[in-house]
Amino acid sequence: MQNASSNLYFASILDKVKQWTTKTRFRPDDRYAGVSLPRAKQGAARPQNNTSSAHNENRRSVCPVACTLDLLGDKWTLLVVRDLMYGKSHFKEFLASPERIATNILAERLARLSASGLVERYPSSDIAGREAYRLTEKGRSLQGLMAQLRTWGLDHIDGTDARLQTDSSKSLSD
Repeated sequence: MQNASSNLYFASILDKVKQWTTKTRFRPDDRYAGVSLPRAKQGAARPQNNTSSAHNENRRSVCPVACTLDLLGDKWTLLVVRDLMYGKSHFKEFLASPERIATNILAERLARLSASGLVERYPSSDIAGREAYRLTEKGRSLQGLMAQLRTWGLDHIDGTDARLQTDSSKSLSD
């Protein structure tokens, strides 16, 4: 049962990422008719990524869907991003999430998100001598994708419930 749930989870992420990254010129049919893509995704000139060739050599593909899934497509990373969007910032707060992520996995995901520029570490103002985490502008740009994943899950997976609220009591889709 859990394997089927994991497959559904990855399939839903892949579908949403495809909608966000598919450029108009690559559409073989009208599957995405009516989908409004951000201007940068509509073929407008964009600055080239200034990633090192060593980083590019570690990629299995230059496909934006594959690269996005390499960064976000495991079963824990988007849950960490979700928690950051809902105001969690300390390691212990992430551990208190209902999904019960292991400490070694959480540490690795936070390090990976930080290395990719989605999360930044900063000295905690609440706990002396500790670090806290927050989303960067690049990380906050995932809010639309996260809202779509949330909506899709509520619409298509029986028994789901959106219980988390942001610090300002706004829903993720606002």
